[in-house]
Amino acid sequence: MHSINAARSILLVTLWVGGLLLPCQSTSAQYLHVGGGSTLSAPELYNGSVNPSVGGQLAIRAKYTDLFQVYGGIAYGVGASLEGGVSLRPWQEQSLDPYVQVGFGRYLASSNNATSVIPIGVGFEYRFNDRTGVFIEIEHRWSAFEGPDREERSWTPRIGISYRLNDDNEKPPPLPPLAVDSMAIDTLEAGRFGGQRFDPDRYPGMVLVPDGMFIMGLTAEDPLALQNAGRKHVTVNAFYIDEHEVSNADYQAFLNDMPREQRDLYLPDSTIWAEVRSQESWQTYFRSPLFEDYPVIGVTWEQARDYCQALNKRLPTEAEWEYAARARHLGRIYPWDGFDTRTNDGLYLANYNPARGGYAADGFAFTSPVDAFPANDWGLYGMTGNVAEWVRDAYTPSYEDISDFNPYHKDEEEPRRVVRGGSWTSSAFYIGVAARDTQHKSEPSATVGFRCVREVSALEQDFRVPNGPVTPPAAPVSSTGAGGTPTGPPGGTQ
Repeated sequence: MHSINAARSILLVTLWVGGLLLPCQSTSAQYLHVGGGSTLSAPELYNGSVNPSVGGQLAIRAKYTDLFQVYGGIAYGVGASLEGGVSLRPWQEQSLDPYVQVGFGRYLASSNNATSVIPIGVGFEYRFNDRTGVFIEIEHRWSAFEGPDREERSWTPRIGISYRLNDDNEKPPPLPPLAVDSMAIDTLEAGRFGGQRFDPDRYPGMVLVPDGMFIMGLTAEDPLALQNAGRKHVTVNAFYIDEHEVSNADYQAFLNDMPREQRDLYLPDSTIWAEVRSQESWQTYFRSPLFEDYPVIGVTWEQARDYCQALNKRLPTEAEWEYAARARHLGRIYPWDGFDTRTNDGLYLANYNPARGGYAADGFAFTSPVDAFPANDWGLYGMTGNVAEWVRDAYTPSYEDISDFNPYHKDEEEPRRVVRGGSWTSSAFYIGVAARDTQHKSEPSATVGFRCVREVSALEQDFRVPNGPVTPPAAPVSSTGAGGTPTGPPGGTQ
């Protein structure tokens, strides 16, 4: 008998200590719950002669996922008890948060009338802000293991307040400056992204895309054989990519930063405007503040390449572009879930040609602002539709010709370059994340624009070593002027 009681005590202590210690581990939020109420017996409720006794609870709750919290603390009703348990909360991010909870505890009393208890309850919490809230709950409490010698009071209504102990606005330690002599050596103490020491906010206007593997190419059926490149498992290194397509305002700033005698070489080709059939003039579209956040068009592949290089960036490879558009979701047709290009409310998710609805069915007869439609899961806007985008690769008909690690197809003899994402003239099929097209690298178009990527620096790459200090490389000698603009003429290699 003593061994059975000992086993019960060990089980209870383990559960209770676990309930108190778990909140001390790495969690996304910890809350202090303080509540008071009463305990009622079932006969009183049935007879209508309620004689409540005072009850209360002091508990620490820890949020571990978006679905549940764990808690541990002291409750007082018929007697004081140590309790721990789990609270199921499917709507934790809402202001009104209903929940169901179950626990296990043991009354703090002599061995003659010691009783274990299993509380099961329901309630809801209303949060005034990120730190404070109120809760109302009711529990039914069952005795466990031993029969209670005390008067059984099984219903416990309770009201109280909750207070968040950690600050929701706390940020991880900032990345130290890139100067070699001030670079932190201990990578385990620095901010991380995907297990790596990268700073996702280092370059404003760019999004950090983590290392990853994905299936490149169509993952849906292609009954008309419109695409024949096939499929391939490829891996890409982390990189930064522009949040938006390069806008008219961005490109004008690029022109303004170069010597006047060079600007004519990089002006967009205004003759493409004949393809547009717009009532506005080319000068209005490219120069007017009304269209400054619209994508630049009429730019060749070489001009797009040089624009990126002037900002110490480059064009994305075809694999990088598709990986960023998919946002780590394998099998998607578009950057969003489902097979439709509209929401359940009928709103279009991209700027393209819906055919029967006409060009303007999505709200824009021509191009749209670069952030007019929702971003994908990585915060990238316009990865499909609006304008197709130049990528770095020369065209190859099959993915069998490319590597499975950081693939990039370079062919100096091939004049065609790959464009991705479809445009305002494309059908629903051609704005899919796996659809590809080609354009002669020296031919501008009213349907093609671009965005840039920035490689993860050599310093950041070195700091991905997780097991001890490393020696940062010497800082490269800068060949750029103020603002990141090269001191020499734009241009360079692929």
